[in-house]
Amino acid sequence: MLRRFVVLTPVLVGCGFEVQPSGGATGDARGDAANATDGAPQIDATIGTPDAPNCFGTGLVHVCLATVPTAPRLFAADLLIDTGTSPLCEATTNPEAADLCVLSGAGIEIASSRTLRARGTRPLVLISTTKIDVSGTLDASSRPSAPGPNSDPDLTACPPGSAATNGGSGGGGYGGSFGGKGADGESNDGGVGGVAPAAASPASITALRGGCRGGSSTLSTSTAVGGRGGGAVALIAWGQIIVPGVINASGEGGKPGQFQDQGSGGGGSGGMIVLDGATIVNTGAIFANGGGGAEGNGGNVGKPGSEALSATAAAAGGSGNTTLGGDGGPGSLGGAGGAVVGNATDSGGGGAGGGGGAGVIKTSVQITGAGVVSPAP
Repeated sequence: MLRRFVVLTPVLVGCGFEVQPSGGATGDARGDAANATDGAPQIDATIGTPDAPNCFGTGLVHVCLATVPTAPRLFAADLLIDTGTSPLCEATTNPEAADLCVLSGAGIEIASSRTLRARGTRPLVLISTTKIDVSGTLDASSRPSAPGPNSDPDLTACPPGSAATNGGSGGGGYGGSFGGKGADGESNDGGVGGVAPAAASPASITALRGGCRGGSSTLSTSTAVGGRGGGAVALIAWGQIIVPGVINASGEGGKPGQFQDQGSGGGGSGGMIVLDGATIVNTGAIFANGGGGAEGNGGNVGKPGSEALSATAAAAGGSGNTTLGGDGGPGSLGGAGGAVVGNATDSGGGGAGGGGGAGVIKTSVQITGAGVVSPAP
């Protein structure tokens, strides 16, 4: 069968990516279906050719499926998927997609008031030959005992900062850094707070990956641990991506220590969200913010840091459980990690954890609509 295919010219759009057809018509069913729905298909130079007829993605994420989906996929009930073990993850044929959990459909919809929650070791990728509609919630965030998909990937992707030290009391752990730098931990009574590593450079982000864990405190790193970074998720559609609902890939709050004078852990950074479609319309909320740092100990055990549940409010640092330990720093809201708000005034108090830094959002085209995006893509 003779295949006709478009010649593609890459066009840079801000910090994202776009590939536009330079003219002509697509002769295979996939190109025709995409053109008939929500605009020009987002395809790369190999798609529609005999070399790679089942491949998707124009930027960081490139996936080749064994077969092109022909049925729509509707998430009409809440679903928790483990990206490391779920049988729903589909087979891919290109090596760079081997470590991804891919769900595909001829149209994908997360219904209003429903949640698709992802956990596990691998990033989650949704692929549609038409459009993707997130009317409900796509949750790739990290929560206590529930890490987001591919959070804290490895030391190469998440180099550590300077660890907190113990003096008369323990210093607080730093906030995790990814797209933005986390806040340093609080120093108190001879204990020096941890220093957060630098944010990742754009050139170093060459694959879909989760965010980075916050730093632990001293004395007992098994309890005063930093929160996990947010997870990694990508949406790839030949047509439109619309988000009337929520996409959340935020980091986890830090944990307090369990001993007198002990410092506490920093918040995890935000994770990573990739949106690759012909058009992207957001009337809801898309965010990858940092988690809050935990409150330092002093008399009582400190309070853990919180997670970001809204794109417009920073995750709160732990506070209010002690009179001596410092208050945890808030997580990022669009930019770098929040500064620690310290109130340690006595030699009995431990240092608080710093707030987690921002995650990373990358898009194929400029996002339109009145919805909130944090941090800026």
